[in-house]
Amino acid sequence: DRRTDVLHPSEIIKSDWCHRYAYYLLNGGTPKKEKPNLRLQNIFDEGHYIHAKWQRRFQEMGVLYGKFQCYSCRNTTFGLSPEKCDCGYSDLEYKEVALVDDALRIAGHTDGWIKGIGDDCLIEIKSIGAGTLRYEAPDLLMDADGDVTKAWKNIRRPFRSHLLQGQMYLELVRRMYGENAPKEIVFIYELKADQDFKEFTVKADYEIVERVFFAASKV
Repeated sequence: DRRTDVLHPSEIIKSDWCHRYAYYLLNGGTPKKEKPNLRLQNIFDEGHYIHAKWQRRFQEMGVLYGKFQCYSCRNTTFGLSPEKCDCGYSDLEYKEVALVDDALRIAGHTDGWIKGIGDDCLIEIKSIGAGTLRYEAPDLLMDADGDVTKAWKNIRRPFRSHLLQGQMYLELVRRMYGENAPKEIVFIYELKADQDFKEFTVKADYEIVERVFFAASKV
């Protein structure tokens, strides 16, 4: 149900991104939609829960910056872990930080902006399971003889598509906020099987995604 009149970073970093289909959608074309089966819906819901869990922890620490929506009146507040809405209700849902380049019609959302723990950083939360490994790191899974837990232990850096997506967010936030923008992104990986986690910090490097922005400009 997400917008089709913009280019999404998670899509345009893919090697099989179709420029023609993107142009078709930007000009009002009807998107191809598939209704997920129950198993796929469960996968989506589990990923959403893991995101919300980590965001709630940072929110309770008072270091999560961005847009928050009140569960009661549905109004939004932008700030650093606000304790309550203007209506007085204290239960707020994090709605992340929109990252937009209007000229290129790129729009996305980072999973979080952290303030107050050293230098500012963005965060990107990824739930890792067998499907993720088959798609992102088949070699790791093969070397582990299909054992997800063993393959998990051998993850030493973020997967390529995640790195590209993170660098897209860092460049977009730089274009929006200038010198006040975070200059690094922290990836939090959580293994679905047993809730183990890993953390990776990556500094901004525009050269990694320069070709993606160029492709977006051509579209």
